[in-house]
Amino acid sequence: PDEIGNLINLEMMDLQFNYFEGRIPTTFGELANLRVLNIRFNLFNSTIPNELARMKNLESFIADYNFIEGSVPAGLCNMFMPGLIEELAVDCGVECMCCSSCTDPSYHPDCRVVRRACRY
Repeated sequence: PDEIGNLINLEMMDLQFNYFEGRIPTTFGELANLRVLNIRFNLFNSTIPNELARMKNLESFIADYNFIEGSVPAGLCNMFMPGLIEELAVDCGVECMCCSSCTDPSYHPDCRVVRRACRY
């Protein structure tokens, strides 16, 4: 729900294994104090919203094992490059030039965890 953006003092959000579906809420970007966002093992099927780059304290964004499309927004990559984000994980199908790891949900042998370049 959009109201999740009202949790401005939240520092960690672990939503893995909940089978949430649809779009990743853009209101996550309102969570200015969030350090960890884990949405692994859900059914999100959208792109990663540009608004997530507004989370200036984000240290870890884990979004693998979903159906995310497109590419990781440049704003998130810009946060990763100077070392603000320590972990940025997506599925191999998502284009990402800055990810710390990517995962193939089907366990395809040609797609392994790769450091810093998960462009497939």
